[in-house]
Amino acid sequence: MAARIYQVFMPGGAAAVQEHYPRRHALLDDSLWVIAADEVTPADVCQRLGIGPEQSGVVTGVEVYYGFYDAALWQKIDAWSKE
Repeated sequence: MAARIYQVFMPGGAAAVQEHYPRRHALLDDSLWVIAADEVTPADVCQRLGIGPEQSGVVTGVEVYYGFYDAALWQKIDAWSKE
């Protein structure tokens, strides 16, 4: 099964994202990442990252996407979708 793509907004969450998704994340902006995860739901990703009452954050699943950004991001997403 291919990895699922999620968008993560998590202020102060750089260490958690880098720890749990070391080769499967791309920083888009301060506190905003795109990650590839084997977890099935955004709630699973939240749990793994420690998002909850003590750590704010939002995880959304990305089913389709389009835009103009650094080519490296598109290459990562393409590679993740084939894992």
